[in-house]
Amino acid sequence: MKTLIMSFLLVVGINIHSFSQDVFNQWPKLNAFHEIMSETFHASETGNLKPLKQKSGALVKTANELKKSKIPLAYNSPQIRNSINKLNIEITELNQLVKNKAADEKLIKKISELHNVFHEVVGLCKGKPQK
Repeated sequence: MKTLIMSFLLVVGINIHSFSQDVFNQWPKLNAFHEIMSETFHASETGNLKPLKQKSGALVKTANELKKSKIPLAYNSPQIRNSINKLNIEITELNQLVKNKAADEKLIKKISELHNVFHEVVGLCKGKPQK
């Protein structure tokens, strides 16, 4: 039974990864944002805010480029456009917190919220928001 469950989780994980790679290959600006988001968010999970503090401007830039980019037809929907707008608002707020030298706890909370919005975009590309 344990082997069956592990096999199922492995297959699901591979399918989600394959899907994400497909979205990122079709939408290079989403992939560019993902790369910086990944660097900054995952470091913040361990309390390392240096990448976030150094790259918050790059997050803003790539979020703006994402917003201006042509959304692949398969993913172009009002919900995705709304989530991209929300992503831009959240990243602007985060960048302002960084510039104002906000407390680490505020930065961690905000980057987590931003990460959730990013997963919302990716989830909508698949047909449902990801948590």
